[in-house]
Amino acid sequence: MGKIQNLKISEKKALSSLLRKKIIGEVLISKEFLKSLSLVHDLLKRNLNLVINHRGKVDQIFIGEIWELETHLNSKFNVKNGPSNKRLVSITDRKNEFEKKDKVTLI
Repeated sequence: MGKIQNLKISEKKALSSLLRKKIIGEVLISKEFLKSLSLVHDLLKRNLNLVINHRGKVDQIFIGEIWELETHLNSKFNVKNGPSNKRLVSITDRKNEFEKKDKVTLI
């Protein structure tokens, strides 16, 4: 889940609730899921990156910059070696353009 040491108990519970969510159907993200994600993001005031499997279940939540997620997954799972059936949903307060290092290639 990234850096969770300094999170409050209520913030950890909110993140755990996202792990229990599921996106049903062929949609990229449902309105209900987006609402839940937005509430957690507003509570934490940090960048959230979710890896969602082909069944619509949240596999991982990563707090931090999107490029840090790619580095973490590549070092842990060596995911660059082939296609993946996973989706990445990222929410941030960033006001400017994404930088080159922010472009994720793993999903």
